[in-house]
Amino acid sequence: MKNRTTIFWVLSVIFFLFSCSMSPDDNLDFVPPSENSKAEDVFPEKIDGNTGLVENPLYGGIEVNYGDAGSIYVVRLENEEEAISFFQNNLLDDFKDLPNNFSGNINGQYYANAHSKTKWIFGWVNENYVFTIEADSEEELEVLVEEFDYISLK
Repeated sequence: MKNRTTIFWVLSVIFFLFSCSMSPDDNLDFVPPSENSKAEDVFPEKIDGNTGLVENPLYGGIEVNYGDAGSIYVVRLENEEEAISFFQNNLLDDFKDLPNNFSGNINGQYYANAHSKTKWIFGWVNENYVFTIEADSEEELEVLVEEFDYISLK
């Protein structure tokens, strides 16, 4: 009986890891935008036929909403330590509120991902920048990732 319980937990962990399609194996280590970059230099004009609408997020930075495709949020801070602190103190609860979530520092890359049936979020810190991508489904999240220059799927 004890072996079955152990096997069950091991398989549950493996299933969870595979259920989060984006992982630290995805390429997050792009050169971030320069300090002089404008929104049009960072964000795609359109994604999946939806023109980006710039919004003012609660914590500063820039968020661009692409309608049904989802949204991308970027904020620049003074240094990487501030970026990680900002992510942990201001954004991480959004990830933890979803039933399937993970966050941590793997190979020096701080990132988080989470999803439910109706919401998918992926976020990461690259140098002094914080990025998050949010969509209503895994497929829509992948479309956003494909169009955004600061991440790629492997």
